[in-house]
Amino acid sequence: MILARPFPTNGRSDPRAVSACLKLLGLALLVRVVSDISGGLLLVHSGDYFPWRHLPGVPLYSATWLQLEWTLSVACALMLLSGRWTALALRMGMVLALVSLSQRFANHRVLLFLLFLFLSLDPPTLKSYWPTGPARVSPALGLVRAQLVIVYWFSAANKCAHGFLDGQSLVHLLGTSRDVALCLAIAAVAVELALPLLLWLCPRLGIVIALGLHTSFAVALPGLWTFSVLMMSMAVLFYPPRTHSVGAKSIDSDDLEPD
Repeated sequence: MILARPFPTNGRSDPRAVSACLKLLGLALLVRVVSDISGGLLLVHSGDYFPWRHLPGVPLYSATWLQLEWTLSVACALMLLSGRWTALALRMGMVLALVSLSQRFANHRVLLFLLFLFLSLDPPTLKSYWPTGPARVSPALGLVRAQLVIVYWFSAANKCAHGFLDGQSLVHLLGTSRDVALCLAIAAVAVELALPLLLWLCPRLGIVIALGLHTSFAVALPGLWTFSVLMMSMAVLFYPPRTHSVGAKSIDSDDLEPD
């Protein structure tokens, strides 16, 4: 029975999905750095704009330290994109994300920190014989998938609680008519509520819809690129593991071990 199917939070993942997740995380780091640079953040840290502080008592570090943060973030991104030294990249990325939060608070930065934190606890590694072999089972991957569900459902609840469904927010953001904005608002909340279940019951279709949804968000609202790529990185982990036949028994690919 479909309802008896366990929700995929145990970290069992197809190696291609793990590889795609890590590469998308690397891409998210690069996008964040590009957004910071294009947004003039260096001028904030150099004091040319204003000495803004988000957390009371936490000093804003200098432009030199900001450039160091960017350099190390790009290094982490390149390691993840290349598939090399992923454990080092995840743990260093987690520290960088935490330091960044002490300077600049934003929801996508919190999400970035959480994903790196989960994955740094037990870094998923790809076997040398990828893509024919399995990825090591990692409970951290289950935490990442659970985080996606939390983001979608809390986001939908927040939209419902703060009047998003009247469409007025989208009228201002997109410049559309009230009727179009109302339809888009209802559709956005419906998709956010339904996507976790779709990713569970029909993961391939759910992944396609999630990728399309967040690409659309990023194109319509360029400030959402980092968040959109992070959501894509979580969604691809729902891709079902391959199975291999061993005699009359079918087992998951990540149950296999190298000789």
